[in-house]
Amino acid sequence: GQVPLAVLMMALGMESADDIMQAITNDPEMQNLILANIEEIHSTEGIYTTQEALEYMERRFAAGQSKEYRKKRINYILDNTLLPHLSTTYEARLKKAVFLGRMAREVLELNRGQRKPDDKDHYANKRLKLAGNLMEELFRSGLQALLNDMKYQMERSYSKRKENRIHHAVRRDVLTNKIMHAMATGNWTGGRAGVSQLLDRTCNMATLSHLRRVISPLTRSQPHFEARDLHPTQFGRLCPNETPEGQNCGLVKNLALMVDVSENLPDAQIREILDELDIHPIEEGEAQLGKVYFNGDLIGTHEAPVDLVTEIRQRRRKNMISNVVNVRYDDSLNDVIINSDPGRIRRPLLVVGRNNRLNIKERDIDSLQQGKSEWDDLLNKGIVEYIDAEEEENCLIALNEDDLVRNKKTHKYSHMEVDPMTILGVATSNVPFPEHNSSPRCTMGAGMSKQSLGLGQANYRIRPDTRGHLMHYAQRPLVQTEAMKYNTLRTRPAGQNMVVAVMSYHGYNMEDALIFNQGSIDRGIG
Repeated sequence: GQVPLAVLMMALGMESADDIMQAITNDPEMQNLILANIEEIHSTEGIYTTQEALEYMERRFAAGQSKEYRKKRINYILDNTLLPHLSTTYEARLKKAVFLGRMAREVLELNRGQRKPDDKDHYANKRLKLAGNLMEELFRSGLQALLNDMKYQMERSYSKRKENRIHHAVRRDVLTNKIMHAMATGNWTGGRAGVSQLLDRTCNMATLSHLRRVISPLTRSQPHFEARDLHPTQFGRLCPNETPEGQNCGLVKNLALMVDVSENLPDAQIREILDELDIHPIEEGEAQLGKVYFNGDLIGTHEAPVDLVTEIRQRRRKNMISNVVNVRYDDSLNDVIINSDPGRIRRPLLVVGRNNRLNIKERDIDSLQQGKSEWDDLLNKGIVEYIDAEEEENCLIALNEDDLVRNKKTHKYSHMEVDPMTILGVATSNVPFPEHNSSPRCTMGAGMSKQSLGLGQANYRIRPDTRGHLMHYAQRPLVQTEAMKYNTLRTRPAGQNMVVAVMSYHGYNMEDALIFNQGSIDRGIG
């Protein structure tokens, strides 16, 4: 059943009305609404203390049970099922009350028109699952099945008075078959289908594109207009053009050229550094201070949240804190949000210092060109940093150096794009002059370039493939893009350069068809 918020917060240890109001908001008008709710609970339910709130919940969730069972049941609900990501200990109850206060504030502000609904398509709210995460899920499920089977085999041999031998109890096929079946069919745990696929080896470009594919789990049969739309946070993270036509449009996407997907970092490693930065533990009476969240967990409060964010960024640029960490200051809620969890799509940006001047200098570029330094050195020096969609909300990013100079007096930039072409994926970046094309033509170009034949793999003579596509006289494109230097199309070309005439045929108009020269076909075109 439903429980009033004030009762739940009282049950979590916030007894006084002042504490509850402070935990939710400082706005006097909204506090009056909350106070009216609390007074209604006082008058109708007679709840004033934590103990009374707990007894009320016992009556709601475990009516008719023994006193001991009711108490145990409510403690389990509050500690293990309510906001378990914060903690599952008794000590974390106050933290949960403060977290609920923040949730209540957002709902109230939404109701009063003071904030917009959260955007579930924003990439700050999304995480990618890569092959490692998916295999981990599959292995966990398979191992659990193996343990259950071992237990069953041991109990069975005991009941039949047989001698217990471990090698009889362990049937290794239980684990192996589960993993092999999932890999062969693509049917994963949790009822997902098509998770593992046969790698596309039509040409090298098709392989590269397939390895960088991002697939949404949404059903294909429904419209999902917002999910299919291009979202601003996809800029530089996902290719805006490379997506299939038809029902997969917008749900199957591809990574842009320079993205990185964050890997797991031990929380303790970051918490150790954060503990040095004057973050106070959650205590009553500190409600007006800025809250600090680390991977979704409320870890404390800080007197100067803006300074805390600046300090974390400075430490990251000096390589004192891992560059996997991203941080954002939410000015509407006065919160600091720190993330180091896996699955965030991040993109590299050049750091802009004072007076709109880039941190990268000529000597750094020369050092890179001469091979004396590498990409990681730029990261360690704070010249380049990887930004996720969450932190990008705090950034002002220049498109090129002209922007930095032109808007020097009006804009205080924080970053600059490495190169505007990096917003595209591996397939679209092969289309020459995409900015002069209509958008569907770029989409078609990206899709069709993956169907061209070439040398899909260099070791095709010794591969045990049952089917392969090969054209041993492929040609390099006459018109090349900058990205072709990096995505292997120069060294592993696919397709040929053809001479095409666009003209009238016997005075009739013919759309979308080709008439081939028989002589060209005889000489082996295509």
